Amino acid sequence: MTLLRYNTRDTGSRTVRCGTGALPLTQSVRALRPAFTLVEMLVALAVLVVALAVVTTVFRVTSQTARQSTALNEVQTLLGTFVERLRADLDGIDPAQSILVIHGRAVPAARSDDDLAGRRYLRFLLGDPNKVPAAYQPEFDPDLDSATDPAFSDPRADILMFFTNNAQASQAPPNPPPALSPAQPDVWQLGARGAPLLIKYGHAAIDRVTPIGNANPPLFDYASSSGPDSLRHVSRRITDGTNRSELPALRWHLSRVATIIDPNSAGSKLTLSASPLFGGPADYPRILRCDNFTNPRVPGDVSKLNVSLLLRQFGPYPTLSLTQPAAEYSPYSFAPPSQGTHWPGALRALVFDNLGPGGEQDFTTAAGLRHVATVLENPPGNLLGNLGVHGLPACAWFHVEFLMPEDPRNARDYYDRADSSIPNNVNRRSDLPRWVSVPDGQTFVFVPDTADNAEVVASRWPPNGVPNGARVFSFGKLDRRLMPNPQPPLKADSPDNRKIRMWPYAIRITVRVYDPAGRLANPVERTIIHRFD
Repeated sequence: MTLLRYNTRDTGSRTVRCGTGALPLTQSVRALRPAFTLVEMLVALAVLVVALAVVTTVFRVTSQTARQSTALNEVQTLLGTFVERLRADLDGIDPAQSILVIHGRAVPAARSDDDLAGRRYLRFLLGDPNKVPAAYQPEFDPDLDSATDPAFSDPRADILMFFTNNAQASQAPPNPPPALSPAQPDVWQLGARGAPLLIKYGHAAIDRVTPIGNANPPLFDYASSSGPDSLRHVSRRITDGTNRSELPALRWHLSRVATIIDPNSAGSKLTLSASPLFGGPADYPRILRCDNFTNPRVPGDVSKLNVSLLLRQFGPYPTLSLTQPAAEYSPYSFAPPSQGTHWPGALRALVFDNLGPGGEQDFTTAAGLRHVATVLENPPGNLLGNLGVHGLPACAWFHVEFLMPEDPRNARDYYDRADSSIPNNVNRRSDLPRWVSVPDGQTFVFVPDTADNAEVVASRWPPNGVPNGARVFSFGKLDRRLMPNPQPPLKADSPDNRKIRMWPYAIRITVRVYDPAGRLANPVERTIIHRFD
């Protein structure tokens, strides 16, 4: 037997007896340690896969949360600006110096382009969710008017119009601005704020532009220059058998058009438009786009309008030939003759010509598309004037409700019946206010809330006190606080104990807004309430 000697790093030399022969053996002790088994490697690999899956899931959820948080912040910022501007406009209203026009629209629509291709609807639940049938799928129901309708609604795209004294500078100044001179002291050229404004809130039509040559400053050609058929409208339906809007809600755009009334307006101009269409020499083409012009060099959002003469037509002493003052007509019968009791055609024309191009309540033809404003879906950076009508992109809901003026219980100071158990011997209203919506396709018009108009209504009280169809009897709730004090045990019904007013006590505006990229599964909702008393 031969003794073999080999060296190690830690113990020096060691002697190993190896049978009968001599073998050269020199290696590290580390090489003698046992390796991983196949089972151990498989277990390690499985743990690594699970860890990677967890990390990937966390990363995906974090990224999605960040995207939704960014989208939510963007929508909240736009909503904050919108609400601030809307409140300022409403605060500047003088009901005695304005008309209030509300047009109701419920438009079947899809949420996105994919839903539009898949024939899915965007529906909002307004009723009791506990009453919805378990198997009901509103996104596939083409008709919400059936008897089994569980209180879902198509998206609302109402229109609101009024005058306000909330002054603002032109959003579409001349480009380039004309040279100033003492002979041309126009206030909008100096950057001053102008009032009154004719304000319209509503969903806009989508337009596109193409550059014209290499003009400096740049010039653009609008698609709407060729007429309404070139625009994409919320109210126009696609012909796929579902009667849905041609634009998905993520491409809807709620806009605000503020027309500055020329303080030097004269003559008998009572409307902004001489034509119901978009072309011609009327003011509408530039007002609807809030477009700054190079020729003529005038602001795109300024127009001549004789506001005092216009409002006079809705008072007791109109210059138009009317069978009776406008105050005697119900605000809710503002309809064409084919729909029964209606307002005179002359007053309807004044409202609709100022409201925007289109044929009254007809939304089935190109000429009947209610055109509140024109926005550019992807506006060039130097078309800043057009941004004057941009408001809330991806707004899928704009709903205007009101408290009826015929119900004095909606007033802040309403008192019902005497009751000695209540302090001051009176009762306040105990039930909730009744908010009223404008039905789809109808227009409600409230005339200036002046003492003269209220007197016109009150003067129709018949001597014998028997209801005769006069509008004064629609103010059917008595307000006993208006009676003499102390109150007698019983007082005959008369105009003196009725609250007669032309405008609602308040309006409530609700908006629901997505982000245009569709990152939010549910819209952000905001409600604004404004009282007029």
